Amino acid sequence: MKLDEIINICNQYMEIMNEIKKPTHSNPNEIVEDCKKMKAFGYDEWEQPIIPYDFTIYKGNAYYLHNSATKYKFDPDKYYIHWSNGNIGRLQFTTEEYYCVVEEEWQEFKDIMLSYNPVDYDMLNCHIIYDIENGKKVMEDYKKICNEIGNKMNKKIKQIKIQKMEEQLKELKGESDG
Repeated sequence: MKLDEIINICNQYMEIMNEIKKPTHSNPNEIVEDCKKMKAFGYDEWEQPIIPYDFTIYKGNAYYLHNSATKYKFDPDKYYIHWSNGNIGRLQFTTEEYYCVVEEEWQEFKDIMLSYNPVDYDMLNCHIIYDIENGKKVMEDYKKICNEIGNKMNKKIKQIKIQKMEEQLKELKGESDG
């Protein structure tokens, strides 16, 4: 390859990097992979999909579920959207102190997440894998889902805290039943 050809290709690459506002340390493979992900999302121009923190896009069977519920056979040429909250389960919403108290709300959260028709899931380890179509829908609704469930949990936890404080107040006033 001639030096002028290399210079021309490198200049084109730098123009692309400026156009898409990627850091100069990104390599061409990362750019190509980002473009393929965007195409999977239905974009035909550079527009990074907004992906909530708990979601990742994988190609094929790049992610293994330890307790696969459906034993789905992933297409190596397709992209999938993977949800995981870091294996923390309901601690995404509350602390260990109230872990057992919010079982009902946590189950509701899981039911909602599963209502988006995942291709496979491992609820023991908090992993759900969606096809692109259903994954896009759940990502769009995710913040709302988390807010609604979080608010329900917080309401329940506040009631428990109020009850504990009222009992402590009774004790301080010398009105305990013991």
